[in-house]
Amino acid sequence: MSMGTARAIVLTTPDHTRGSRYLSEALSCPIWAPAQADRDRLKLGRVRDPEWYDNGAELPGGLRARRTVVSWPNGRTYMDEMMLQSTDALFIGDLLAGNLDGSVAVCPEQFPGVAQVDEKTRVAQAMLQTVPSAPRLLLTGHGWPVTGDLAVLQQRTTKSSSI
Repeated sequence: MSMGTARAIVLTTPDHTRGSRYLSEALSCPIWAPAQADRDRLKLGRVRDPEWYDNGAELPGGLRARRTVVSWPNGRTYMDEMMLQSTDALFIGDLLAGNLDGSVAVCPEQFPGVAQVDEKTRVAQAMLQTVPSAPRLLLTGHGWPVTGDLAVLQQRTTKSSSI
């Protein structure tokens, strides 16, 4: 089975640049980065001159960008990244993790405290409710791919991860 030719490397957050420059060069395709991404963080990851995209943008591969913002209780932004949606898949960065049992958990790392985890859980559930069509596949920044009904995923979003 062939997946075809890579047309782009699409970052959801400036923190996830690891192999993007190498893959971009090896596959001769551009890197796309969220317009709100911290330029200095991208430079640390050696990402130079990416294509910029914003909320609602249509991206290569039939992906649509949807901005996700999580704030600290004091209103300061903690996480500002993109989720990417295709007709049957949803790519989510650091907000959620897929567990082996098929459940979805809010990622707790670097976000200690009940109020913050509650906020991430609220944002995750609200975000899943804004998805216009139910994806068959949820690909998270951490953990395992999750398949199934979006309504079930919304109900199974939990506050802690067992990954």
